Amino acid sequence: MRILHFSDIHISLGLGRVPMRDWPGKRLAGGINFLRGRGRRFEGALQKLDRLADFARSGDVDLVVFSGDFTAMGTRAEFATARAAVEPFVKSPAEFVCVAGNHDIYTRTVVREKRFERTFEGLLETDLPDARVDGPWPIVRFLGDDVAVIALNSAKPNPVPWRSSGRIPAPQLDAVRRLLQRPEIGNRFAFIVTHYAPCLEDGSPDTPTHGLENVEEYLRVCADVRRGAVLCGHVHQTYRVRLPGLEPEVFCAGSATRRPVPIGRAVIEPTVSEMRFVATPAAGEVSAILLKPPRADALLVLGHGAGAGMRHRFMDGIALALAERGIATFRYQFPYVEAGSRRPDRAHTLTATVRAAVAAAREIEPDLPLLAGGKSMGGRMTSAAQADSSLPGVRGIVFFGFPLHRPGDPSDARADHLRDVEVPMLFVQGTRDRLAEMSRIGSVVDGLGHRAQLHVVEDGDHGFDVLKRTGQSAAEVWDQMALAVRSFVETTLP
Repeated sequence: MRILHFSDIHISLGLGRVPMRDWPGKRLAGGINFLRGRGRRFEGALQKLDRLADFARSGDVDLVVFSGDFTAMGTRAEFATARAAVEPFVKSPAEFVCVAGNHDIYTRTVVREKRFERTFEGLLETDLPDARVDGPWPIVRFLGDDVAVIALNSAKPNPVPWRSSGRIPAPQLDAVRRLLQRPEIGNRFAFIVTHYAPCLEDGSPDTPTHGLENVEEYLRVCADVRRGAVLCGHVHQTYRVRLPGLEPEVFCAGSATRRPVPIGRAVIEPTVSEMRFVATPAAGEVSAILLKPPRADALLVLGHGAGAGMRHRFMDGIALALAERGIATFRYQFPYVEAGSRRPDRAHTLTATVRAAVAAAREIEPDLPLLAGGKSMGGRMTSAAQADSSLPGVRGIVFFGFPLHRPGDPSDARADHLRDVEVPMLFVQGTRDRLAEMSRIGSVVDGLGHRAQLHVVEDGDHGFDVLKRTGQSAAEVWDQMALAVRSFVETTLP
C-alpha cells in the first residue's frame, strides 16, 4: 500500500479578503504575523498542491491523508478555495481522509458557524457511524481487509494570541479505546490521524503553548495499537520518531507548501532566543536575537544597517532564509538604536559592539563555525573591526550591500581597510545600489584577489528591493542571497 501524507498547506488569499468584522482578537495577531513575513513562507501553495494532485491521480497511491491546516486564518474565502484545491485528490483513485488544524478552527466564530464541517461535509464520512461521539469524530475508514484509518479532531480556538495549543476531547479518546477493541479493527494495521504532533523530532514534548495539551492521555490510547502508525502535522518539519513503550511510530508530515526546498536546504522551524550582552562599558547592554535551525552548521553574527535595527523587514527575512539553508544568525542592536536614537554611534563604539557581539555569539554557540558581517554599515563596521584586530573565531565576513561611497559621489576610500582583512569575504550587491556602483565594487573585489567573492543581485537596490518587472518576490530574492551564503560557507568552512 502506498500512502500520500501531507499537511499544513496554509492557503491564504491575503489580508484584503478578511472582512472588517473578523479582525478583532486572534485574527488580528495572525494579520500581524502575515505582514511580518509568515505569509511569504507559503507562497505558491495552490501550484504546489496541483503537483501533489498529479501524484495522487497517477494511480500509484492508495490512501491520501491530510493532517490539518487547510487555511491560514479560517476565512470563508480561504475555505472555499481550499475545498476546490483538494477536489483533484477526492476524485483520484485513492481514499481521502482529512482532519482540521488549528488554523482551520481559528476563532470561536469559525466553530460556531461550523465552517470546517460544512466545507468538507462530504469528506467527513465514516464506515462506523455508531462510533461517533463528537460531531463527525472519530472518523473510521476501512481499506480492504487489512487497514483502518481513525481520524480525530485536536484543533480548538485559542483566543489568546500567543497560544496555538490543541486538545483531543476526552469522549473522542474514549471512543478510540473502544474502537481498538472491536473485531473490525483489532487485527488491522491502524493509522491514527490528528493535527497535533505528540512529540518533536527528538522525541521530546512540544511546548505548552504550541503542543497537544493532553498528549499523555493521547499516547496512552495509542499504546493500545498493536500494529500501526501515528500521523500528524502542525510542526513544520518532516520526521519520524519511535517513542519508548509505543508500538506505532510517529510520522510528522511537516508543511507541504512552505517555500520551495532545493537539495541541501533544510525544512525547519528554527528556535528563537532573545538575549542581551554588554556592547561597551559606557554604552551598556544591547539586545540580540539568535535564530537557530535544527542541524545548523554555521553561525553568522549579523549587524544591521544605519537606518534600521535588527528587527527590520530585511533582517527578519534574510535571517529566516539563512535558517532554511542551515545557517544560524545572531542579530544584535548597536547602542544608538537600543537607546532610541537615529544618529549612529562613533566608529570606535560600533566596532567595539561588533567585537562584543562576536564574543557573545561564541559563548552561546561554541561548537558552530563562526562568520560575521551585516547589512550596509553593519558589514562595514565588522570588516573595520577585523582589519584593526582579528575577531576571535571569525572565519569569514559577509557583506549585504557594502556601502562603498555616498550616493552620487563615487569613491573607493571606504574600501581601503579591506586590504588588512585576512579572512575570506563575500560581497552580496545589487546592480542598482546607489551606494556601490557595480563597476567600482567589482574592481574592489577583483583587487582583493582570492580572498573575496561577489554575488550580484540583478536589479536590486541598496535594500535589495528589485524592479516589479523581474517578477520576483522579496522572499525569492532573500532565498537567492541565502543560497550564495550557503555556497560561501561550503567553500570557506570545508
